[in-house]
Amino acid sequence: MSGAGTVLTQVVIMFILMVVGFACAKSRMLSVQFGAELSRFLLTIVVTCLQVVAYQTEFDNERLHGTVLTVGLSLLSLGLSAVLASLIFRRKRKQEPERARIESAASIYPNSGFMGYPLLAALLGSEGLFYGPAYTIGLTIMLWTDGILRVTGDRKGISLKRMLLNPGIISTFLGLLLYILQIRLPEIILTPMTYIADLNTPLAMILVGTYFAHANVAKLVASPATYRVAFLKLILFPFIMIFILRLLAIPEPIFSVVLISMACPTATTISMFCSAYGKHPEYSSELIVFTTALSIFTIPLMLILSQFIVF
Repeated sequence: MSGAGTVLTQVVIMFILMVVGFACAKSRMLSVQFGAELSRFLLTIVVTCLQVVAYQTEFDNERLHGTVLTVGLSLLSLGLSAVLASLIFRRKRKQEPERARIESAASIYPNSGFMGYPLLAALLGSEGLFYGPAYTIGLTIMLWTDGILRVTGDRKGISLKRMLLNPGIISTFLGLLLYILQIRLPEIILTPMTYIADLNTPLAMILVGTYFAHANVAKLVASPATYRVAFLKLILFPFIMIFILRLLAIPEPIFSVVLISMACPTATTISMFCSAYGKHPEYSSELIVFTTALSIFTIPLMLILSQFIVF
């Protein structure tokens, strides 16, 4: 099966899991409060276990170099997207500054953990899960600097401490440290951590399904702004990055890791920032829902296009 076909199959599986979350939320089996608690559990416990387990493998110097390269490409892809978004939303910032800032952030930052990891595992196996956390290092750095500034419009929101204490950063560097020092966790610890890590895909997709249940679908479909954000986030920025990755002759699997991570829908962290600072949290959640729904079709499309763009 081709890479795009493999990802398409995984996307369908993930969609079915979303439907389960949607049905449970609509039937009020799962509350809004449960969704918030589940999100915290995923971001702190499940992702930590996932990233530590991914690095419990034999040391390979080439993989270590690939990790550094992936971090660099993460910063490059997100930085370029940030520059383009600033230019594209420059006019709207004068008319509707808060909404323009949210839309620009939503068009840049991907949900590469919840959506990306399952796809990377399906397409690339252990290598995908090894390099996936490296992309999130650059993503976390950008989110807690440019991302939070973009949402709030206030430099006071930037916090180096909160960035470094982010569970994703801590677990990635912990996993890398164990990998470099070749410290293997005993099975009595590694096995339950693996069980918890395996919860990432089902729980994350069920959580996304609850977002759909609480979204105003009619409002989403009727708003031109949501289509513009979706086009930038899911098609234009990843498409530009395909050319750059090809020009740089980036090898597999790093090419696919960067592309899939970047092509993921809007990061849920944007909604968390909006909620924390009172910047239209409902609107940011709607953008997340809309881009997530469309990503079911656009992620396989980006992979198919990448196979035809070769220099």
